[in-house]
Parts: sequence; structure tokens; C-alpha cells
Amino acid sequence: MAKKIDVHTHLYPRSYMEVLVKHCKSPKFLKVGDNKYRMQEGDTIMGHIDGAEEIDPDVRAQAIPKLGLDAQVISTPLPGAERFEKSMTVETQELINNELAATCKKYPKVMPRFLCSLSWKDVDASLKEMKRAKGMGAVGILCPSNVHGRAISDPEFEPIFKQAAELGMPFVVHPSVPLTAEAQNINGLPWQLFGFTFDTTMATIGCVYKGYIEKYPGLTFMVCHTGGTIPFLAFRISNSYKKYAETYKGAKDWMKMDKPLTEYLKKIMFDNCQYWGPSFRCAYELVGAEGLYLGTDYPHRAGGDWGAAGFIEAQPWLNDKEKEMIMGGNVMRVMNFKI
Repeated sequence: MAKKIDVHTHLYPRSYMEVLVKHCKSPKFLKVGDNKYRMQEGDTIMGHIDGAEEIDPDVRAQAIPKLGLDAQVISTPLPGAERFEKSMTVETQELINNELAATCKKYPKVMPRFLCSLSWKDVDASLKEMKRAKGMGAVGILCPSNVHGRAISDPEFEPIFKQAAELGMPFVVHPSVPLTAEAQNINGLPWQLFGFTFDTTMATIGCVYKGYIEKYPGLTFMVCHTGGTIPFLAFRISNSYKKYAETYKGAKDWMKMDKPLTEYLKKIMFDNCQYWGPSFRCAYELVGAEGLYLGTDYPHRAGGDWGAAGFIEAQPWLNDKEKEMIMGGNVMRVMNFKI
């Protein structure tokens, strides 16, 4: 029977919540009730914590089987350590990773592994923390879509990608405060709609254009929300790289690659977390079943009822072997663990 392993799921340790409320300035975290918090950037409410299942490992351990899952690879997303002042990012990355590792140790069956958080603002400390976290059970890196307003493809951060490839630790690219925030506000739209999905798209394709997949063959990008807009815009992404290399000023940082750009897009992985069959099929047409994985977005509101396993099972164009790969086989393969 296929193992059902959720990689797009989030846990905010209670000790980290205390740090967020006290010290994080962008976004701010406000306690609004028992086990309830609001995430706010300026006057925009951009997220919620609605209950104990998001901050209490004991409650989460009981919830996982009820979601039809065997296990979750847990992570602490927006805001990660990189959203703090640089002086706090090192101790914050260690706090998050220590808490997640302790949870995995306590509940090895349902939360066997975790994605580590990094400072990013202190690259040397991030490199050390990657190795330490891997030794504690981290199988990947929760990668923000920007580093407090800076592109993740900024050359300063490239050593992080290089070492991740060497360690075999995939990047799970998850939204941060979006760089297009003001555009969303002008149009009266919630950031979860386009802001988050455009931000992960831009972050990942920025790395592709700069040749990271070409230079570091062991590097894996796993992009949340079915890759944002990457599968749908695959032709335009490839064509823009080809047609604007001579005229766009930012192209000076692009790497000249021998293969068609779509060959690099096919190496990216996508979850099912748009919960829309045609969108998921579009991703399948780009990367095949071996490039897809299960994600619920639990327990964030945008994940609906978080029925990822049922959603995958219901896709009539997937055969049984492909469903088994997507449910958990692909994740165990690229993250190198078994349950």
C-alpha cells in the first residue's frame, strides 16, 4: 500500500510563537485568543493560526491519521528565521530546528523528518546549521521565496545552494511576504491568491535563469502550490530566457546554458496544493509523475479541507503506480528516507 507523506505542512513550535510575538517586526504576530494568532504586514492580514494543531505537537500527532496520511515532513514557514534582524537570525534558526527535531524524536512514526530553517542573512552560520540540522533528521530546507526583500538567487546566497546540492537536501520553496504585495493591494486581492504563487515562481525561475540547476546537478527545487505558475507558463518562461537575453538589463546575470530551458524546468518538483485537477495535470505534463508530490498546506486556511490524498486518488489520468509515487515514493527517493 502506498505511503502517504505530506511535505507541505507547517508547525509553529510554541516557544517560537513567543519569539514571534515579541520580536518579529515583519510580519507582526498578534495573539487574538487561545492558540489563535494573526499574521499582519502593515495593515494587511496575511495569515492566521487557528488552533492548537498548528503549535502543539501532541495535538498534531493525533490529527495526522485523521487527514488520511501516514506521516508529515514538518516545517516552520513564513516567517522563518530570515525575517528577523540579522543579530537574531542565528539563534532563531537553531530554536526552530531544535524544536522540530525534538518533535520528530517524540513522534517518529507520524512526523519522522523535518525541513530546516536557515538564517540566510548570515551565510556562514547557515552553512553550519544545514549540516547540524541534517544530523538531527532534517531532509530538506524550507526555502523562503525571498530573503526579507532580497532575491534568493542573489549571489551572496549561492553557497547555500551549492552546499545543499552536496548534502542532498532539496529546497522546498514556500512563500514569504511577497515582493508584489503592493500590486495585490492596489487590485484589492488577498496575497494568498497571486502574491504567494507569483513570489515562489519568481524565486525559482530566478535560480533557473542563473544556472543553479545546471551548475549543481544534485540540487532539487520542490515548489509549493503546484509550482505557483511555473507549469502553466513553461513556454513563456523558456521563450523569455531566449528572446530577452540581449536586451533585458537583468540578463547580465543569466547563465548561458546549452540545453533548452524547458529541460531544466522538467527537473523541478511540484505538489498538488492547488487542488484543481487541470492545474495538477498541467504540472504532470511538464514533469511527469516522478516530479510530483503530496502537499496539504495543513493547517492553513488556503488548503481547504486538506484532502490531498483523496485528491490524488481521484485523478482518473493517473495509474496506480503513478499515484504511489506521488503519495510518498518520490519524496522518500529525493529526500533519502523511508518510513
